[in-house]
Amino acid sequence: IPGGHDGIDYFEFCAVARAIKENRMGPVDIYDAVTWMAVSALSEESIKKGGAPVEFPDFTIEELGQIFRQQAKKAKYTLSADVERWINPYIAMLTKDKGKTFGNGRWVRNLFEKTLERQAQRIISLENPSKEELLTIRMKDVGISLKDPNESEED
Repeated sequence: IPGGHDGIDYFEFCAVARAIKENRMGPVDIYDAVTWMAVSALSEESIKKGGAPVEFPDFTIEELGQIFRQQAKKAKYTLSADVERWINPYIAMLTKDKGKTFGNGRWVRNLFEKTLERQAQRIISLENPSKEELLTIRMKDVGISLKDPNESEED
């Protein structure tokens, strides 16, 4: 596998793959390892074109919503029915005015991390939260608030 950074991408990817096989945490986040490999390929493509920029399309709103859902599933969280319903429109609203340099894959990952911070703050206020409640992401956690409260089952 050709790679930038003197082949470090390949070695990082191998280290992550080995960690997965051994059921332990890897030395780097898998998303970073895959991103490094993609950037290397794009860099090589740009060099072939004499240094011209290479087009790298943004994820669609649906893909960003799917990334959010996958992150929740990977972390063993469940999205409430309302979050499932409203996550894509919420992402669309938040990203509509972003510029050309907006890195939307990283952005949705940051949104998920911020969601977990809010969820932890919400859970702290509960006296005896059930396991289900501990693993459920609600509208407040994501930061979604609707103008019409009748549009949501959540308070």
